[in-house]
Parts: sequence; C-alpha cells; structure tokens
Amino acid sequence: MNNYTIFSEAFEVLAQLEKAISNISKDDYTRPIPALSNATIGQHVRHILEHFQKLTESYSSGTIDYASRLRNENLETNNLVAIEAISKIIAILEKDNKLMLLKAHRVSIEKTNTFYLREVIYNIEHCIHHQAIIKIGLFYLNIEISDLTFGVAKSTLGFRENIKH
Repeated sequence: MNNYTIFSEAFEVLAQLEKAISNISKDDYTRPIPALSNATIGQHVRHILEHFQKLTESYSSGTIDYASRLRNENLETNNLVAIEAISKIIAILEKDNKLMLLKAHRVSIEKTNTFYLREVIYNIEHCIHHQAIIKIGLFYLNIEISDLTFGVAKSTLGFRENIKH
C-alpha cells in the first residue's frame, strides 16, 4: 500500500462520514440514543474528527497525545461545523511520513515510537469503528443510509466478496 492509497482511503471514510451526517436534522444529530448508552451521533462524530485533528496538529511537534483533544462541543452539536471540519482535515491530512512519539494513557508504557502514516491508518480504522456505531444510531432513529460500506472494515468487505464467489 503506497502513501497515496492510505490518504485516498482516509479521504473516502471522511467523505462517507460527511455524506452520512449532511442530511441529519440537528435534533437527530444531538439526540441521546439509548442503543448507544445515550451517546449522540454528534458525540461520535466529534470523537472521530478530534482524533484526526490531533494527529495533524501534532505533526510539527512530532508528539501525539490523543487524550489531550479539545472536545469541541460545536462539533457534536452542529453537523455543519463537523462538515466544515472534515473539509479542513482533508485539506491538510496528506503529509510526508515521519517518526513520531505517541503518548499512551491506558497501557503500562507512557510513550512509544510511531509513524505518521501508521497513525493515519489507525485513524481510518478508528473512523470505521465509530461509523459502525453511528450506523446503529441511524437505524435506531429510522434514518436510512444508502452506503452499504459505511462502517464496514475493508477486510470484511473483501471477505463478503470472496463468499459470493
């Protein structure tokens, strides 16, 4: 997989997210959903976007600390703000690979080496995971999503394709 493909996949999952939230009412975007432990679709969108934002903001310093995200309430309460954030992430995400330091908070080590492209891949997978949760929320709200690949890992899509043949 080359760098172009990695960034293309990141842009694809972000575009899927944008499409999924572009037609949701503010009420549905911010409605606590019992099936999601009363989390909202907006909260999951904020969580996804702030990880991407933290990665791009950390590029120049070389140290990533996902736990120090801003937790911008506007991203979780206004889908238009989230859509604007997606555009900004797409505009600045593509960067050269480089060695970085990752601060870890839930494991026994405090810091470990990583690479920018490895973290882009992590963010792609993280986004897909939360898209799957968002899809459950949309289903709960009776909002249909036409993209059958939304929230489905590439490996799962490949497995499903192989079963057909």
